[in-house]
Amino acid sequence: MNKEELEACAKRHLRQEFPLYREEHVVRAHMGEEPTIAYRTTSEIHYETTCFDIEFIGDICYILHIEIEPKERGKGNGRKFYSAVENIARDYGSGRIRTTASGTMPDGRSKTEYMESMGYSRVEKAVKGVEDGKDTAWIVQKILN
Repeated sequence: MNKEELEACAKRHLRQEFPLYREEHVVRAHMGEEPTIAYRTTSEIHYETTCFDIEFIGDICYILHIEIEPKERGKGNGRKFYSAVENIARDYGSGRIRTTASGTMPDGRSKTEYMESMGYSRVEKAVKGVEDGKDTAWIVQKILN
């Protein structure tokens, strides 16, 4: 898949699966040694906006960063956003997707529990030697069929 095809793939899945997507949003692929895709609702700094950065290494798609803007959280948009990212990864040929889950969700669950509710499983602690607790960061992954 070349740069244009990867960008078109990302736009197609966002358009079909993510109701907050708009055509004016920024989707850029970079085809380096490890291809990446960045999505932004704005070309400005992405803090507290809806965005993601993913990277493909071998058959693994890594979610480096993913965020839903605060006013859109707690409405089911996160699940749809992750679904679009997973389908982009599948189309690219990834066999699994990984990310680091840390912190808590608006409903009080840990981010790890949230990820497990979407079919991800714990791989290992992100930081070794840390006591297990609600805020423990885990590397989680999902096998893509």
